[in-house]
This record gives sequence, C-alpha cells and structure tokens, in this order.
Amino acid sequence: MDANSLAAVLQAAQNTAQQQIALLQQHHAAQMQQLVAQLAPAAQSRGPRFAAPTSFDGRSGTLDAWKADMLRQFEWYTTHADVDRLRVAVAHLQGPAGDWWASLPAPRPATWVAFLAALESRFQPVNSAEIARTKLYALTQGKQTINEYVDHFRRLLARIPDMGAPDQLHQFRRGLRPAIVMQLDVQMPPITTLSDAINLAVRVGSRFDMAASSSSSGSSSSGGSGAPMELDNIEGLESDTNATNNADAPVTQSQFKLLLAAMQDNRRGGRGAGAGSSSSGGSNNRHHGGRPYGLPRMPHLSEEQVKEYMAAGKCFGCGAKDHTSRDCPKRKKGADGRVSWSN
Repeated sequence: MDANSLAAVLQAAQNTAQQQIALLQQHHAAQMQQLVAQLAPAAQSRGPRFAAPTSFDGRSGTLDAWKADMLRQFEWYTTHADVDRLRVAVAHLQGPAGDWWASLPAPRPATWVAFLAALESRFQPVNSAEIARTKLYALTQGKQTINEYVDHFRRLLARIPDMGAPDQLHQFRRGLRPAIVMQLDVQMPPITTLSDAINLAVRVGSRFDMAASSSSSGSSSSGGSGAPMELDNIEGLESDTNATNNADAPVTQSQFKLLLAAMQDNRRGGRGAGAGSSSSGGSNNRHHGGRPYGLPRMPHLSEEQVKEYMAAGKCFGCGAKDHTSRDCPKRKKGADGRVSWSN
C-alpha cells in the first residue's frame, strides 16, 4: 500500500472516530437532560436548601445544639447511612473536637451512635440531662416576662426526656411568681397538665406584665419617684378583664383583682416578684410581716375586712357595691399621691 492509500485509510478512520465521539456526546447530553428533568420535580417539592450546618469546636455547652442541628440536616437530606453521616459530621468538627478526631486511635467509631457516645464521653462527661435538671430546679421567673420564663423552662425540659408529667407541672409552678401561682390554684376543676398550666400562666402573666409596664411608665412620667402603683390604677384595669372572652381567659374579675393587688403588695415592699414559689404549701398561705401575699394594704380596714370586700366586690372606701374605690365619692388624694377616704 502506497503512502497516499495509507493516508486515505487513516483519514477515514479518524473521521469515523470523530463521528462516534460526537454520537456519544449527544447521547450523554440527552441522558443528562433526562436525569435533570426527572430530578427537577423532587427538587422543587423539597423547597429551599437548609443552611450549612454549624460546627462543633469542643465546648460541652454547645454539643446538644450541634447534635440536633446535624439530625435536622440528616432528615432533610435523607442521610441514613452511618458512613455518610460520619463523613458529614467529621467535616464539621473543628478546634479541639477536630484535633480529637484526628488523633483518635483505630478502630474509630463506625456508626453514628458510637460516634456520638465517644464524642459525649470526651467533651460532655456530665450527662446533659443532669445539667438541665439542675438548672430546672433552680429556675425561677424573677424579672423575666412570662413568655421568657416559659421558653426557658421548655428548653431545659426538652433535655430531660425521663421527667414525669407530675414533676414537670410541679417544677413549672414552683418557679412562677406567687401571684400567678395563685391563679393556677383557684381554677376549678384543678389544673392537672403542664399544657393547661402554661396556657393559663401565659394569659394571666401577660396581663401582669402589661400592668407592671404601665405602672413603670406612669412612674417615669411623673418624675421617676418609684412610688407604688395606686389602688385606683389597679382597679382601672377591670375593663380589660371584662372585655376578655371567657373561653380564652377563664380568670374571673375578682381573681384578677387579687393578682393586681399582689403586684401592688410586691411594689410596696413585699417579697420581690422574682422569688419562686413552692407548690407544697400553697400560695394562699404565704406571709410577709404577718400578712398574706396578695392582699392590699388598707389603713382603715383589717385583713379580714379586706378579704371580705374583695370577695364581695365592695368599694374599699365606703363598702358600697355600685362603684369601685376609684369612683368612690368619699375618695381623697393627698399631695403626696396617697389615697384616703373621708368618714
């Protein structure tokens, strides 16, 4: 075969190879388009992608949150195989945690459960439930709003999976302010579940916080003297309780008066609102200076008379039932802002 014939054969072979490559490229492109078309509906139904998972740097206080974050990632991306979970988790170890994994001798943990056990043994030697239980026992509402207290309580409770329902309810009640506990105690039928206790505490506590905020604003606008909330201001909130739907707030007007009176008592020198309460003794049996919490100071009335007037809805000034002490015709307000009643 001469040189020209050989060149022609080589050229034909090269053309054939190029045609085959072009056909393969077209076939590969068609397959990719088909695969994208198949995956597009699933990707669209899944919605937006999760944010990148956080990293764990060895601080024991962040381990529980990191584990929860990783589990959410695994659930969203359907990552079930241990080898895949470990690959993702190890990629998000840094600092002392990353050094620990790099220096861990063989055989390393091969399952997700074993990996977590080794991680907790090294960076969280004290069980997280034990830590949360200790914090929960010491938790009181203090100066927190009722919603802040509930959120704090629920975060700790989520880390104590073995706490029984009665203990949950007990710990929630004991940390509340006494005036709110009083509202839980007077409900009929008695509250027996944590969910019901939280719902009622939020409704009552929100009004308590609203009243305290209004009182603070009033004190600031009058020169910041810090004078205690006056009784007529407390009774002025009655219209709010009457406007509440009974199905949403099963707290009666007289019960709410007790709540507001307790707030006045605390502001006048009773026990601070941040002190916790114990469910064993009942809030109605608490005393300060020989007088139960929740009763307003009335110079011209005895303790028993105050209880009688509050229960009967009488005016603290003259004892009539057709008006409140705020509208009492015998009511007088002195130059120092204190309220009294003429004989």
